[in-house]
Amino acid sequence: MYLPGMPSMAGDFGVSDGRIQQTLAVFLIGLAIGQGLYGPVLDRNGRRLPLLLGVEIFVAGSVLAAISTSVEWLMAARFLQQITRALSRYLKQRIDPDNGPRGGCERPQ
Repeated sequence: MYLPGMPSMAGDFGVSDGRIQQTLAVFLIGLAIGQGLYGPVLDRNGRRLPLLLGVEIFVAGSVLAAISTSVEWLMAARFLQQITRALSRYLKQRIDPDNGPRGGCERPQ
C-alpha cells in the first residue's frame, strides 16, 4: 500500500514525488544496516532482550511516522522502523533451526 500512496503523500507533505521516493531508499538502507549490526549484538546479549527492545523501538518509529509533519521526519521514522525490523528478520533466521526440522509445523505423534 506504500507505493500507490506516494503521490498522495507528496501532496500532503507539499514535496515532489522524487522526495517521497527517497523514503523508500531510506527504508532499504535502514534494513541493510540493521542486518549487519545485529549479529554481534545478539551473540553478546542473547535473543530475548534485543527482541523486546527492537519491538518497542519499531512501535516508536511507527508512531513517529504516523504523526510526522515533514518528509524529513517521515524518513527518520522509516529508517528507525527498518533498522529494528532487520532484527526480527535476523532472529527468524536464527530461531527457525532451533525449532526443529524445516518444512513447517508437524504434529507430535
